[in-house]
Amino acid sequence: MTAIDLQFKYTEADYNEFLWHYVTKERGRRMLLWVLLAVVGLGYTYWVQGKLNATMILSMALVFLLFAGLWRWFLLYNGRRSFAANPQMHEQRVCRVDDSGFEMQGETFTAEYQWADNFRFRETNGLFLIYTTPMSAVIFPKRAFSNDQLDTFRALAAQILTGKSA
Repeated sequence: MTAIDLQFKYTEADYNEFLWHYVTKERGRRMLLWVLLAVVGLGYTYWVQGKLNATMILSMALVFLLFAGLWRWFLLYNGRRSFAANPQMHEQRVCRVDDSGFEMQGETFTAEYQWADNFRFRETNGLFLIYTTPMSAVIFPKRAFSNDQLDTFRALAAQILTGKSA
């Protein structure tokens, strides 16, 4: 495979898209499920006691929706603050991807990754995400790729990270 060379700079939108994916598709989904189970458990308790009525159901639904809305707002607010406070997020990056792994260089750092079995590949509307741990991912904005590079990267990720040939 020919190496893929990229140059890009993250935007706040990239970071927010990553956070939203993480919260809705990865670890954060569990938190919402636990809250939903707590609300359902509370409803079951009221049902057993014979106190469950339409007002109680509406109240529990509103509490869940309020929690989900506040969580979304907090995520965006924290994402904005976190992005602004991290100087490395604002650096121009140069990246090379090939069969052995990928290397990313910024103005103040160099990171080299060898492909590993525990890496996970995810694709969003605007990003490729390579999860190197369950809680962190390397972000590749799709806008940094040419059309040919997009297809090559997808095929490489499918072959190396999912064990399938493209």
